Amino acid sequence: EAVYRRVDTAAGLEAALDEETWDVILSDYSMPQFTGLDAFEIVHEKDKDMPFIVISGTIGEEVAVEAMRAGVHDYLMKNNLKRLGPAIRRELEDAKVRRERRESEERFRALADNIPDMFYALDRDLKYTFWNRASENGTGIAAEDAIGKPLFTLFPDTKGTSIEETYRAVLTDGQPRTLETNYGESVFYLTVYPFPDHVAVLVRDITELKQLQANMAQADRLASMGMLAAGVAHEINNPLAYVLYNLESLSEEIGVVVESMRRCRAAFRERLASEEVQKILGEGVGQFDSQMSDDIQQRFNEAFSGAQRISEIS
Repeated sequence: EAVYRRVDTAAGLEAALDEETWDVILSDYSMPQFTGLDAFEIVHEKDKDMPFIVISGTIGEEVAVEAMRAGVHDYLMKNNLKRLGPAIRRELEDAKVRRERRESEERFRALADNIPDMFYALDRDLKYTFWNRASENGTGIAAEDAIGKPLFTLFPDTKGTSIEETYRAVLTDGQPRTLETNYGESVFYLTVYPFPDHVAVLVRDITELKQLQANMAQADRLASMGMLAAGVAHEINNPLAYVLYNLESLSEEIGVVVESMRRCRAAFRERLASEEVQKILGEGVGQFDSQMSDDIQQRFNEAFSGAQRISEIS
């Protein structure tokens, strides 16, 4: 059995809406205390999906058009109530669809507002139609200040860039695209999705990721250099070990050799005339003096010290 309530004042209508949940409202257009449009405004403020049908015997075409423009869902003449049943069923179904759509939009907004990435939508004129909370936080622009504004009003630097080209390409061919781009000092990765007469854009700030990648690449290069240095050191160490071994062996004998050279020089000077020494040593006689043995000792010491330092480094 249908439950209904009849009211004819604004206060009575508000009380009825507060006390019960109603499926549909049938309203006369002309009433002593207020009009059907007044009643519609009260209902619309409380529940935008409530079906509201005007029934009148005096409403004219102009008034009917005015009512429909105001948002009234349908109007019927009292002398043609055969349409009432179908009109109620249709409006109830439409109200259900509107309610489900609104709930879906609310769920979608709640979901979009809780993702960490910026998410927004633009129409074919590149005007923003959606702007989530991360977009507000990331840009400092509130949703009410972004929605309805053109892309180039909010971000004039994007005109003629790959960002604009990507948006227009997706709007044209309906194929999703991705884009990595710099904006200011930040790096962003954009995924652009096609929708009827819209594009939806998911924007991720990858500045820290790019910096991490750069640091890892630098670490890899340093590691490669370390491996190269280790390889070079290995190649050096093997022959260097033989050099050091031989120099250490010679260090024990070099003093004896130098001292023997000094004695030989003295013997030559004592027993032979200068002409005979010249004849025996030939051109090397000028080098065979007191400084020669000292120079040999110094050169050996420097070579041995240098080899030891190379060994310590490698």
